[in-house]
Amino acid sequence: MALRSDQAKILRRKVVRSTFIRIAVFTLAVALAAVGFTFFLRDSVADFVADNTSRWVPLNSDAQLQQVLRDNGLMDTSVALAYAEANADPLAIPYSGEDYDRELAYIQEEQLDRAEQAADALADDGVAQEAAPGDDAAAPSADGADGAEAEGTLLTWEQAQEQQAREDCFYTVKGALHTEDDALARTVYGCAQEIGIPKEDVGQVLGAFYRDSQKQALDAWRAQDPQQQAQQLSLSLVTPDPVYQVLVNDATGQVQIRDVSIYSFIRGLKIPFLLLVLVVGWFVIIWLALNKSMRYFDDLSEAVAGLLSNRQAKIELPDDLSIVQNELAVIRAQSIADERAAQAAETRKNELVAYLAHDIRTPLTSVLGYLDLLREGRELPRSVQQKYADIAYAKAVRLEDLINEFFEITRYNLSAIPIEREMVNVRFFCQQVAESFFPEAQSRNLEIRVLGSSEMQFFVDPDKLARAIGNIMRNAVAHAEEGTPITLEAVQDERRATVIAVTNFGREISPEHLKTVFEKFYREDTARSSDSGGTGLGLAITREIVTAHGGTITAASESGKTVFTIVLPYVARGW
Repeated sequence: MALRSDQAKILRRKVVRSTFIRIAVFTLAVALAAVGFTFFLRDSVADFVADNTSRWVPLNSDAQLQQVLRDNGLMDTSVALAYAEANADPLAIPYSGEDYDRELAYIQEEQLDRAEQAADALADDGVAQEAAPGDDAAAPSADGADGAEAEGTLLTWEQAQEQQAREDCFYTVKGALHTEDDALARTVYGCAQEIGIPKEDVGQVLGAFYRDSQKQALDAWRAQDPQQQAQQLSLSLVTPDPVYQVLVNDATGQVQIRDVSIYSFIRGLKIPFLLLVLVVGWFVIIWLALNKSMRYFDDLSEAVAGLLSNRQAKIELPDDLSIVQNELAVIRAQSIADERAAQAAETRKNELVAYLAHDIRTPLTSVLGYLDLLREGRELPRSVQQKYADIAYAKAVRLEDLINEFFEITRYNLSAIPIEREMVNVRFFCQQVAESFFPEAQSRNLEIRVLGSSEMQFFVDPDKLARAIGNIMRNAVAHAEEGTPITLEAVQDERRATVIAVTNFGREISPEHLKTVFEKFYREDTARSSDSGGTGLGLAITREIVTAHGGTITAASESGKTVFTIVLPYVARGW
């Protein structure tokens, strides 16, 4: 929709430009935030969400591990027991409960026997045994608890060191197998010692077996359906199509699995969420722009209301409404000027009414007076009666002129003048207008000259234009100095416009009065007499008639020469 006001166009451009700039800046900020989040915060936020919506579950590979150990000869309980008995090593007893206690007691007896035999041998040799650092340390029990003595017999430093190495190896087996099953750990430990796997290599060998078992368990788990997978992990299905995350420890090969379906769902909302943020942001920006436009309307409404309530109040609007503020200031100034002009016109009109009342009463009194003399003086001489009758007639004519002028006030008071054009000879028209003023001009010894080509014609309303030029001629005759010429001249310029000028010599019109000479009820002389002066409408009506013809009228007065010039544009007659 096209806007007619410059202020509206400027505001529209500003609002649209600022709105698009804000949308572009907001979109760029969201894009940069998304990029920054992707590069710097995505992993930490993803881990936080995943850690708080799901838990890691270790993959149980006991069955696969036992099979791998069995395939490599590490699950033979008889081999482990044989090693335990042969080496008096209770850590290799592959039992638990009563069986373990029985075997442990047997092995402890073997240990005591061997200790007594060693003590006897030392006594026989008569060699004093010096205690080495740590000789008072007791051999660890089969349970892994430290003790300083076994059945009252102290272990030597070498025996204590060997016992500690066995315990370290045993716990290495448990750690490598990731198990808390002591029976399984003892079996594997005893078999490994019996087979001859070095203690320092046990962890590495068993770790490889454990990684192999975890891989086999993972392959078996992946081959199952989602329901079976969840049951194996002791998890409840969040969605029909769960999303699992598998984590493999590079050092130990241990496999952990968790269901990240909730995290995947939240991650899937990333793009819709981003679009939602953009749409909401754009909506807020557009709403702010519309709200700002409405504030412009509020400011303008308040300014107009304030102008109507107090025309002298200062108009204050935002800088964006500077054009409207200037226009309102101009309107206020014009309104104040029009109001003052209306008041001045009303004052002049009231004065005119008072003058008319006075002027009407004066000739009317004279008419009544002379008629009364005629009525009572019937025996007066004929010449006196004729004189009184002529005077009464003249006063009645003057009274008629004043009444006609009074009617002009109503007829031409701010109303449009209808124009009915016809083709008229310019010189003939001017001669007819001038002839009506010949008697009055001769009485004052004034010469009226009509100049113009007899071939010129123009398309005008002759009655209206004759009245307009007649008003100028009446003023010229009234104010011309006796014995001077009055010129009514008509010419046509190169654009075929008709220029009619009325020139007289006499009283000069001041520049101040020239500015208002065409206003309604204007009179240069404020003092009125019963014989001269009009309503002040003559030249105002002349201007209205000339304007209705599309022309212009100007006045100039200098060095006693006054010229009123009417310019009527050429109007082609349609056929």
